Amino acid sequence: MSDIYGNTADMAMESPEEIDSSNKLFASILALGLLSVTGSSIVAGTIWFNKKMRGHPNGLICGLAVANIGSCVCTGIYSLGTPKFACYLGFAQLF
Repeated sequence: MSDIYGNTADMAMESPEEIDSSNKLFASILALGLLSVTGSSIVAGTIWFNKKMRGHPNGLICGLAVANIGSCVCTGIYSLGTPKFACYLGFAQLF
């Protein structure tokens, strides 16, 4: 029996130390991503809701902040693992 990556069941076993280190890595990536999303949301919201700040360069900065939010979300999904994310949200059961 193999998993979605083609590994056999006995090869997919990880030691508790490996699981702990991968969980710490994922937690640090998630924390940095959430911090970046929060900061970018504040920047984009400030520019979007303040009419004085919607000038030429600030509109571009707002667009970059929104793009940063999207890239942070995609990085979080990638670091979690796309199959795990899809199964968690139930995308596999849609079709």
